Amino acid sequence: MSYRVSVIIPTLNRLESLKKTYQSVADQTYNNIEIIIVDDGSSNEVREELINFLQEEDCILIHNKTNLGLPGARNVGIENANGDFITFIDDDDLMKKDRVELFLKHWDHTDNLSLIHISEPTRRPPISYAVFCLKK
Repeated sequence: MSYRVSVIIPTLNRLESLKKTYQSVADQTYNNIEIIIVDDGSSNEVREELINFLQEEDCILIHNKTNLGLPGARNVGIENANGDFITFIDDDDLMKKDRVELFLKHWDHTDNLSLIHISEPTRRPPISYAVFCLKK
């Protein structure tokens, strides 16, 4: 089965780091991905630059008129997600190219799970790659 994965990126006035984050999501080895960027009340100048940057990109851009904070922005992304799975990435983080593909390999080999957390505990400091949730 070809799952659709929604990747939600909340952002607030950090266009330059968002560009790198966006590219790391767009470059995934798995390509049935819906990218949702939630602009959580950025300044008008940053919002215009964001619109220009994403003009020819395949993603959903949502503008919050007021700042809802990170949890609120993520919730807005969830409400607009169409994927079978949902994951998040902050606008100053990067995804490894195989993050989504790795998750789906784990998912296909498990039963009765609604959440998977993939991490690299041997790295110093330890990092988490993903928390994926089944949407439906």
